[in-house]
Amino acid sequence: MLFYIKKIIAFWVKFMENSIVWCSSLILNLVLIYFRNTYAF
Repeated sequence: MLFYIKKIIAFWVKFMENSIVWCSSLILNLVLIYFRNTYAF
């Protein structure tokens, strides 16, 4: 089970490395949420 989880994590890391555009868009969304919370305050 633990080995299977490690395999999934390794696949995810590889996927993230290959998907820089998706990763940066995710960071952009997090920044937008942060600014939205700041303006709401």
